[in-house]
Amino acid sequence: MTRQLNFCLEITRPHWQLHDKLNFGLPIALLAWSRTASDVDSGPPPDVAVLLAQALVQAHRVSFLVADEALPITMAAAGSSSVQSIPSRGVVSALAARWHGEPTHWHWLSTCDAKVARTLFDQAGFDWTLQAQVVLLSPADAPAPVLDLELTQALCRGGSPELVPVLRAAGIRIVVRPGVDGAAVGLVGLADDQAEGWLQELEGLCRSKGWTVAREADG
Repeated sequence: MTRQLNFCLEITRPHWQLHDKLNFGLPIALLAWSRTASDVDSGPPPDVAVLLAQALVQAHRVSFLVADEALPITMAAAGSSSVQSIPSRGVVSALAARWHGEPTHWHWLSTCDAKVARTLFDQAGFDWTLQAQVVLLSPADAPAPVLDLELTQALCRGGSPELVPVLRAAGIRIVVRPGVDGAAVGLVGLADDQAEGWLQELEGLCRSKGWTVAREADG
């Protein structure tokens, strides 16, 4: 069982293929874990996924993408979690989505429940191991962020520095994307010290559960 997570506040190496997924002109932090040969292409091990979900909701509301076919099953277990559905607008938008390998309907599921957040790693339509999932962290005591089609598509396509003030205005503090093969978590804090603040929350949670977090100079 994995008992250590490795954290880097700013990666520079391209190995994790995150710079085009979190293209906001801000430092990209990385959280990774030990893997065995059987873990390749399988995302986080179950114990890591549970811990990450708990860490994500510890002080934040978590919003992530759910595909059409998975929505009924996910919502059946989602309790008080909320969903914002965004259909593509018109033929041109639908064709553009298909060109990018994207769905024609988008669903943001927003939750403060760790069990629901755990399912973000298993959404087949937005496969974590294929780096297709997008996760947004906003204040736990605030309503779910409202995102339009253009912003949703821009996030899936990697974002841009111009989106930072738009995301901040929507109440989003941190954007999370999976590293290559789903074997790490990349995150960008949209204001100073937000990634560092989340790391401190994570370290406290890890200590309470007998885990450790090792800080590294580069990921």
